[in-house]
Amino acid sequence: MYDRRIENSGIQVEQGLRARRPVRCFEGEIRQALSNLVSKAIDAMPLSGGRLQIRSRDAVNLKTGREGVVLTIADNGEGIPRSAIHLILDAFYTPKDLGGTGLGPWVSKEIANRHGGALRVRSAQSETRSWTVFTLYLPLDCADR
Repeated sequence: MYDRRIENSGIQVEQGLRARRPVRCFEGEIRQALSNLVSKAIDAMPLSGGRLQIRSRDAVNLKTGREGVVLTIADNGEGIPRSAIHLILDAFYTPKDLGGTGLGPWVSKEIANRHGGALRVRSAQSETRSWTVFTLYLPLDCADR
């Protein structure tokens, strides 16, 4: 879906797919959530390219004990300002420089919540290195909810 944008932007994609168990989910919704996060990562990259990491791993929710999968979308784009990190998952919020509707991360969070999962974000900005990591946890049986 994003091959052309990634190729034209000179972005390197690294995959680390280690999850071994399938997740019973509503595929279209999870596809939309991941698409939103990948699109945001691509938009945040510099014009000279960057690195996009897509990873999966088996996990356990420490609060509930439910087994699941963690999907991670990480980039070395411009990062999210410290003053805005708590807003990035709110509806209609978008950092000034990026434009957009501000709905992508919020929709992804809502989809995660409906599946009994969670979406978290971490980011940093500095003159030498900036990055953002979105982590989506989904229980193995999230379609059974």
